[in-house]
Amino acid sequence: MTLIPDVGCASADTYASLSEAASYLAQREPFDYAADWSALSSAQQEFRLDIAAYVLDSFPFRGVRCTDSQARAFPRFYPKDSRYPNRVRQRGESRADYMERTDAYREAEPPYDTWDDLLTDVSAVSDYTVPTIPTEVKRAQIEIAFQVVNKQMLTLDAMEPGDTAVQSIGIGGKINIGLATGTKSISHEFMSKAAYGATSIVRFYLDRHISSMRVFLL
Repeated sequence: MTLIPDVGCASADTYASLSEAASYLAQREPFDYAADWSALSSAQQEFRLDIAAYVLDSFPFRGVRCTDSQARAFPRFYPKDSRYPNRVRQRGESRADYMERTDAYREAEPPYDTWDDLLTDVSAVSDYTVPTIPTEVKRAQIEIAFQVVNKQMLTLDAMEPGDTAVQSIGIGGKINIGLATGTKSISHEFMSKAAYGATSIVRFYLDRHISSMRVFLL
């Protein structure tokens, strides 16, 4: 397969290119990520990035996709953008009740049909910056491709379950994670060393893009 990283493309299947993945992993410390990644063939690397894009797109992101035809969750418009199609609250509806509604209710349809429609619309606006793929989204995809897909998903036998089932997770002044490990549950203070795992970096890369009403765990 050949990856298509084109921004806003209807057939895009990745955010990061192979060269971007190799460059990022070459700087990743303290693990020898670059050697493990370069040991894979180009086809194997592309396959892992492709799956990682689907994993990443499953997260509940803020804002709305820029076009109806784009294949991926990014690029996106956010509420402060002049072209964000915000669904207004109903008369008399409190903000708390509004935020409790589903993402499907709160998220309006993308304002453009295609990426070309968007570019045509903003071409006459000299000070408008066209949305693109944030660097942290590319980095998150690469981390997922290497850590989650390569080191976890693709190491399991067919129908083999993961090691631990997550029962609940919440974020406040601390991260509380309930794990199905016998009858025990684990609660970690947010700044405790024990609260962080190897994939925590993905959460922090995506933190400003994730919906405030939802939490994900890798």
